[in-house]
Amino acid sequence: MKGIIKVRNFDSLKKLNYKRAKGKSIHIKSLNTSTNRAIVTLEKLGLLTPELLWDLVERRKYLYIEERKLEWIMRSREKNLPLFPEDVNDYVNMLANTHIAMLRVPYEIQDKYKNYIYKREKDENEQNTVS
Repeated sequence: MKGIIKVRNFDSLKKLNYKRAKGKSIHIKSLNTSTNRAIVTLEKLGLLTPELLWDLVERRKYLYIEERKLEWIMRSREKNLPLFPEDVNDYVNMLANTHIAMLRVPYEIQDKYKNYIYKREKDENEQNTVS
């Protein structure tokens, strides 16, 4: 899907100060809100397909990862902790996955698409382990 947010690499994250990280976090939250509104609107209009929902859930997953990385940076900056790439990766991997992104899909349509999303995630995980 066009427009999926690219997750920042560690070097670009390290350069963010607290104020800029806070601004980016607010921007990401607004993107998440607009994604949520898009899902609800498409469902009301009858235009939401499982494929489109998957793209939106995938976008939301990347937004969630980005948000978690920024939270980690801000917490580290507040406490004056040293920044190591392994720390941020462990923190993000522990908290960010498709399941969490799916939980953020509006409750009214979760049941309708839940099986499709989890099946698709399982298929992608199998493809990643094979290659």
